[in-house]
Amino acid sequence: VKLNHRKLLDGMLEICGVPPEKFRTICSSIDKLDKQSFDQVKKEMVEEKGLTVEIADRIGTFVKERGSPLELLSKFEQGHREFWENEGSSG
Repeated sequence: VKLNHRKLLDGMLEICGVPPEKFRTICSSIDKLDKQSFDQVKKEMVEEKGLTVEIADRIGTFVKERGSPLELLSKFEQGHREFWENEGSSG
């Protein structure tokens, strides 16, 4: 999923368990997915930026999704209901 909306991305990171103080640094890693594989980005998030493997894997479930915007919206509504109910992604 390519997200170009920081509030949505912040909501995704919050759901995945990323500490708020690491949002910007993890966003900079995620931005590298255009040029690097997820495994490379995951390694950076874990080894250089201090995320746990579990949190990095949760991020992977979001960023690996493919489909049209409506298909993705449907998947997230069904499988990631907490994304839409998350207070951190409102406003």
